Amino acid sequence: MQDKNNYRPISVLPIFSKIMERLIHDRLYGYLDQCQVLSSSQSGFRKSHSTTTCLSDFLNAVYNNIEEGRLSGVAFLDLKKAFDTVDHRILLSKLSDLNISYRSIRWFDSYLSERTQVTKVGKCESDSGSLSCGVPQGSIMGPLLFITYINSLPEALDGFMTFLYADDTAILTTANNIDQISSNLDNALHLSADWMKSIKLSLNVAKTKCMLIGTSQRLNNAVIPDVKCNGSTIERVDSFKYLGVYLDKNLKFNVHADYVRRKIFSKMKALAKTRQFVSQSMSLQLYRSLVLPHLDYGDILYDTMSAQDSNKLQVIQNKCLRICLKEDPRASVDRLHDVAKLPTLKDHRIMHSVKFVYEGLNNKSSVKVNEMFSFVNETHDVNTRASTDKMAAMPHATLQISKGNIRFRGAGYFNELPAVARTAPTTNSFKNRVKKHFSRPIT
Repeated sequence: MQDKNNYRPISVLPIFSKIMERLIHDRLYGYLDQCQVLSSSQSGFRKSHSTTTCLSDFLNAVYNNIEEGRLSGVAFLDLKKAFDTVDHRILLSKLSDLNISYRSIRWFDSYLSERTQVTKVGKCESDSGSLSCGVPQGSIMGPLLFITYINSLPEALDGFMTFLYADDTAILTTANNIDQISSNLDNALHLSADWMKSIKLSLNVAKTKCMLIGTSQRLNNAVIPDVKCNGSTIERVDSFKYLGVYLDKNLKFNVHADYVRRKIFSKMKALAKTRQFVSQSMSLQLYRSLVLPHLDYGDILYDTMSAQDSNKLQVIQNKCLRICLKEDPRASVDRLHDVAKLPTLKDHRIMHSVKFVYEGLNNKSSVKVNEMFSFVNETHDVNTRASTDKMAAMPHATLQISKGNIRFRGAGYFNELPAVARTAPTTNSFKNRVKKHFSRPIT
C-alpha cells in the first residue's frame, strides 16, 4: 500500500465525453471486427471473449501436448505500466496502417493529446502535469486502443502460441525434451523484449515467470535449465495465478482449490455476522453476491480437481447455506440445496460446462472456442441418432489427464443432457432447460 508504483491514475470523464467515446468505440470496434483485424490470440475487451475463453484455449493446447507425449513450457509476461506507456505517435501510426481515415486519425490525435492530471490526497492537491503518453485509464476507448497497439505481438512471436487478455500474456512452446523447451523460451522472451522495445513498452523481467507443465512421470527428477532474458534469469514456478486461476505444473488445480477456500472463509464470517440482522432471502442474496462468484469463476476449468478438493469446497458451501438458512448442523445437504434453490457445486460446474459447449457448438463464443467443438453430423455423413439429436463429437483422448480438457469433459457432459436441452434454439432456452433438468422437487 505504501509503494506509489502500485497506483495508477484514473481518468474522471464528463458524461458527454463518455457518450462520445461510446459512439466512437462502437464504430471502431465494428470496423476492426468486420475486417477481422484483431488477432485471434487476443481475448481482452472483445465480444464473445472472456478470461474463461482465453484460459480454455490455453489449457486445450496444453492438454493436446500432454496427449501427444510432449511437455509444455510457458512464460507469463509482465509489462511495466503497459497502459501508461503507450506512445501516441506509434498508436496513431498503427491506426493509420489499418486504413482508418485521415480525419479519424486527427480525431484520435486530439483525443489523446494535451491531457493533464493532478493528484489529490485529502485536501492536498498537486500541480497539474501533462500526459505525453498512455491511454486514459478508466475510459471507454482506452482498452480498445491498447489491444490495437499490441495487436502484432503474436506475429512477432511466429512459431510460438500466444494467449493475451489485454496485457496479460502467456507464451507457450512444446517439445519432447526439457532442454529444447528451455531454449525455446529463451528465444521467445528475447523476441518479446525486442518487440516491446520497438514500440516503447517494457518487459518487467523481475515479475515475468516461467513454468513447465506435464505429467508427474515426465517432470519428476527432471533437471530443468535456467531460462534467461537479456542476461537475467527468469524465476521458475510450480504454480502461477493466470487470469485469476492458479495453474499448476501437473494441472491438478489443488492450489486453486485452496485459494478459493481461503477467499471464502472471510466471506463466510461476514455472512455469520449479518445473518441475525437480515431476512433469509437477503442472506441468500448476500451469499450469491459475496461467496458464489468465487466458486463460479473458472469452475469449468478446475472441475478436474480431486474428489477430496471438490468435497472440501462443497463442505464450505454447505456451511454457508446453514448460516443463511439458520439450519441445524445435522440438517441434510439435500434439504439445504432444495430450500436455497441452489444446485450442488458439482452440478453447478456441469451446468456452466454444458453452456460453454453449447455456445461453442453454435458459434456463439470466441473463434478458438467455436473451433474446439463440433456436432457429430459435422464429422461424418452417416445419419445416426447421435447426429439427429445434436450430440457433440467426442475428441480423441487416451490419457486420463487429457480427459480433463473441457473439450473432452464438456462434450461428455453435454451428450448426457436430454435431447430437448441439446436442441434448444437459443442460449436462454438452453439455460432454462438445463436448469430444469438439474432441479429437484423440495421434499
